[in-house]
Amino acid sequence: MSGRLVFIVVAAIANVGLGAFIWLKSSRNAINRYFALFSFAVAAWTVSNGLVSSYADSPWGYVWARLAFASASLIPITFLWFAHVFPTTQSNASHRFLIGLSAVAALSFLVSFTPLMVRGTALITQTLQVNYGPLHLPFGIYLVCCFGASLVILLRKLGRLTGL
Repeated sequence: MSGRLVFIVVAAIANVGLGAFIWLKSSRNAINRYFALFSFAVAAWTVSNGLVSSYADSPWGYVWARLAFASASLIPITFLWFAHVFPTTQSNASHRFLIGLSAVAALSFLVSFTPLMVRGTALITQTLQVNYGPLHLPFGIYLVCCFGASLVILLRKLGRLTGL
């Protein structure tokens, strides 16, 4: 295992540890649950990116790339769920909006395992090359929309919060 991959695995373990610590602190609290899910998704994405970089030229390269996209599909939606309940559950995001983006996340997760997202990987002059499928651009749009909505929710809440 290369030094770079070791560092990536350590970072993923740290994310899993943080998520597990927060989850175990109070698993009934929605803030804790959503933050933990976000941490676990980031850990899965970190590991799969490290593996696709390390094994791009092998038959497993595209498998790790697809897993990277699948886990990346979960990062923005779990962050949106977290933003919706943090630090207070008073959010102006509609229930339909959250369900709609959750459905897009689920679809993105499932499509990530097909050639529609990643067709293959290669290592050319020691650089990872990914052959993306036709749904790569819509995936990027979903990512930007989800993170953008999360930031809008958090900024609106910041304007309403008082005290220290």
